[in-house]
Amino acid sequence: MGEGFWLIAANGEWGATPYLNDQLKNASWIIAADGGARELAKRGFHANVIIGDFDSLSIDDKKFHQNAQIIEVKSQEETDLVKALNYCHLNGAKEVVIIGVDGGRTDHVLGVFATLFEAPPDLPVSLIHKDGVSYLIPPISSKPFQCGEHVSVFAIGGEVMGLCIRGFEYEVEDRVLSFSTRGIHNVCTSESAQITFDNEKSQGRLLIYRKN
Repeated sequence: MGEGFWLIAANGEWGATPYLNDQLKNASWIIAADGGARELAKRGFHANVIIGDFDSLSIDDKKFHQNAQIIEVKSQEETDLVKALNYCHLNGAKEVVIIGVDGGRTDHVLGVFATLFEAPPDLPVSLIHKDGVSYLIPPISSKPFQCGEHVSVFAIGGEVMGLCIRGFEYEVEDRVLSFSTRGIHNVCTSESAQITFDNEKSQGRLLIYRKN
């Protein structure tokens, strides 16, 4: 299965970005969440595992992925995406990237973000959008920022305490951030930029969005 990141192909809109293709080529293991298998087949990528209730899968899709492990889960208590994420966690994934998360019904889009909070806290999960990437950050963001990059932060599930944003156009020091628009659209001005917060005092978690 490899030591790199695992990729979940979801059943939403994918877009056509070089970054997305790079993710597909570099993934150590590819899991299709039901209809995500169809999107993989369109682009010529084979899934290692297909998981879900198969309500979106055609006979041709199944033929293309004939060497994939098929895990049929009939339970409707969890979305196909959560089922796939649980598979990753139970089988030792160290990092998960999810593509195909945009478009469709509004409740499905909101459900994609809710999936981040159902993931184990020690499993990094990133959502790849048509125009950027979003993920929950640890108390100290470990992924470097680039000058000119557009970044937004949101407190989800409660207040985030001790927020520090350094190396951006709008810097803050030891602030409290609630669920609001206050963290939208900041711009990185330094390659040493950093975003940190006090995890022990925070009731919520910090969601970051980085525009392509």
